[in-house]
Amino acid sequence: MAKRDDEPKRPAVRKRTLDRTSTAKQTFVTEREWARALARHVANQLPEAARQIPNLRLTPDQIEQLRQVFENTLISNMGGPSRK
Repeated sequence: MAKRDDEPKRPAVRKRTLDRTSTAKQTFVTEREWARALARHVANQLPEAARQIPNLRLTPDQIEQLRQVFENTLISNMGGPSRK
C-alpha cells in the first residue's frame, strides 16, 4: 500500500540519536580544549606571581618547572591528559 502525501512522516530516531551523540562528543572536545587553554593561561601567570613574593629565591629554571607542573596538575584535575 502506498503512503499518502498527507500522512505524517515518521521521525528518523536513529539519525537524531547520532546527531545528539555527535553533538555531545563535539561539546566534550570543545570543553576539554577550553579547559586546557584556561589551565595554560592560569599557569602562565605563575612566574609573575612568584616575582611578587619577597625572598622567594627560586631560579628562573625552577619557576619554569613549577609553572609546567602546575599547568599539568590543572589539566589533569580538569579531566584532560597532562603534558610531560
